[in-house]
Amino acid sequence: MPSRQPSAEPLSATHTLLANVKAGDLAAREALYCRFHAPLSTWVRGRLPAYARGLTDTGDLVQDALMCSLSQLSDFKQTTDRGFLRYLQTSVMNGLRKEIRRHKRRGQHVEFPEELISDHRTPLDEVLEKEQLELYDQAVESLSNEEQDLVVARLELEMSFRDVAIHLGKPSADAARVAFHRALRKLADRMAAC
Repeated sequence: MPSRQPSAEPLSATHTLLANVKAGDLAAREALYCRFHAPLSTWVRGRLPAYARGLTDTGDLVQDALMCSLSQLSDFKQTTDRGFLRYLQTSVMNGLRKEIRRHKRRGQHVEFPEELISDHRTPLDEVLEKEQLELYDQAVESLSNEEQDLVVARLELEMSFRDVAIHLGKPSADAARVAFHRALRKLADRMAAC
């Protein structure tokens, strides 16, 4: 299997790579894999419930989702600039849900030494975090599609401004940075208003 390191060449727009993959271009397939593997791994890590951490490597979930999605591109119809990213996120979350269901059915028996001090968060901590996440999700949903894409790309997928510019069709990394900061201010205002 070829290396998973991104190439030094400039990245093409995602929609161009998708068209090339559908035409059978293996280099474009590899470029898409490299572009989305690390950001999706970071994104899914924050969504794993505490009990599911360690069930399976998040890299494996992302790899499976990417490989499956890239092999079934003939079924994928892109309707927005961010459609493929949402398609991948859905695929990763479906894989995660499947793992969690499997874990719940099977259960797990673990014995802990009595002297082990728990560093788990309290139920109150989990409720507060869930409320904050719901508030964040509501605020993001209230933004325009472009603002949502900017926030998700930078905050959740931790894309560089260069990659954000390429992915969202901005003329430069600086243009992506300015647009992101505007969207972030708007997001903060919406969260404060809730």
